[in-house]
Amino acid sequence: MSFNIYALVFAHMLCNAQAEIRPLDLREAQYCSSNFENLKIALNPEVSIDTFHRLDSKERARISVQSYRYYTTWLTANDGLAETIREIARQVARNDALTVSELDWQSGCHVRKRPCPQVRGHRLSARVV
Repeated sequence: MSFNIYALVFAHMLCNAQAEIRPLDLREAQYCSSNFENLKIALNPEVSIDTFHRLDSKERARISVQSYRYYTTWLTANDGLAETIREIARQVARNDALTVSELDWQSGCHVRKRPCPQVRGHRLSARVV
């Protein structure tokens, strides 16, 4: 499993955890939606994100549904890890230690100068945007 998948999963679960506490603003909702699409596509071995964005809307919809199946399969196969990540995300959201607005998973780890969350020894990468 690639390191990037862990970051995408954590961001997705942080989005869900924050949405359980309060409504997401427009920017957060757009980020969360985009992140979830990227997560599903990253778990689909049959397509890359670049290829996905070049497809027409009908084909993107088909691939999105197919990719959702890969996501649910990953959750089932990694239920213990997924629950650990989910619980960390809930703790982070409850403590307001990190908000969705602060995530930028494309770069190194600098979140309010705090250490990045860890999941079973895997450091998750994020930086304040």
